[in-house]
Amino acid sequence: MAFNPDQMGFVSGSFARMAGLTPPKPVFELDHPALARASIGENNEVVVNYSMPDSAKDVKLKLSGTRNIELMQSVIALEEEEGEINIAYQLTGSGYDSITLELTGEHKGEKVRHVARIYVRANKIASTTTDQVSSR
Repeated sequence: MAFNPDQMGFVSGSFARMAGLTPPKPVFELDHPALARASIGENNEVVVNYSMPDSAKDVKLKLSGTRNIELMQSVIALEEEEGEINIAYQLTGSGYDSITLELTGEHKGEKVRHVARIYVRANKIASTTTDQVSSR
């Protein structure tokens, strides 16, 4: 059985978290699309919003992709408490590809790690055959 404390209201959600019925809120939050569409061979970009507490230190976003994804950056240092990151990449082929986002840092003297994934699909390629009409 799983509860979503965000749908229970502030008081009920707080009690559910304190009772251990739901996991605590993550220290670092990432807001990104679950699926991105991209064109093969072109430069593409996906936007990721992030937020972290003001006491967080040494926060870095490590990016990795599957075999058909070439990332323009592999590590991004995050200085602000919240912001927006544009992740540039190029899709080199079609398949089941993804970009893995690993957010690491320190909060209240403890190391914190948050991992998320964005799935990438190739746009459908338009048919190159042309319909010919014969005239009689």
